[in-house]
Amino acid sequence: LYVRKDGNVGIGITNPSARLHLDSGGLRINSGAAPPLPPSAEAGLYYDSAVRRLMASQNGEAFRKLVVMEQLGVTTLGAPAASISLAGLPARKSLTVYLFSPGKAGAGFQSTARFNADVAANYASRISNNGAADTVLAPTTGLFFSVSPNANQPEFIKLEIFNPGVQDKIIMGTRGDGGSGGAVAPNRDEMLGKWVNAGQVAQVQFDASSGGNFMTGTTLVVLGSE
Repeated sequence: LYVRKDGNVGIGITNPSARLHLDSGGLRINSGAAPPLPPSAEAGLYYDSAVRRLMASQNGEAFRKLVVMEQLGVTTLGAPAASISLAGLPARKSLTVYLFSPGKAGAGFQSTARFNADVAANYASRISNNGAADTVLAPTTGLFFSVSPNANQPEFIKLEIFNPGVQDKIIMGTRGDGGSGGAVAPNRDEMLGKWVNAGQVAQVQFDASSGGNFMTGTTLVVLGSE
């Protein structure tokens, strides 16, 4: 412990550059009652064991959870595969899912999203491709995005999932692929879907339907919010 004349305190460092400067270690905060709200231009921090989250306040505002959206899982393919998935996801009321793919081997590929390994006809969706009128798919065995005419083109998919414990899950999705060449505009999908299931999403999977494999480097990320 080192205290400079200007009031800076160093732990593991002899030349602290801030009021509290830690080096070669971490900071541990035990649970306790909320401190008084900080006045304007100040901030407060404590750990709430009831919700198991750091709570923060600034400028006299109420204490709130410090982490609003957290990463629940990420996986990247080390070799081409027909599917990519993340399982064992903790329960969260809201999920954001990202799929980044360098492409798929073979033209005419189609990405399909499924949850909790459910391949039964428990899905329904409305989907628009490149601004066209909606196509209704109900019931189906997954959330099917449009078939891409382009092989080996990068693909991006984002899903926003309302994930209540006892009701149908509502999913808003967008998808784009790179198209073929600079003179061709990229393709896009907008999708509103649902999954009929009483449990929360604990596994997210994308399948390369209509043949072909996701290329090496395809990455799946799931974020969650309480």
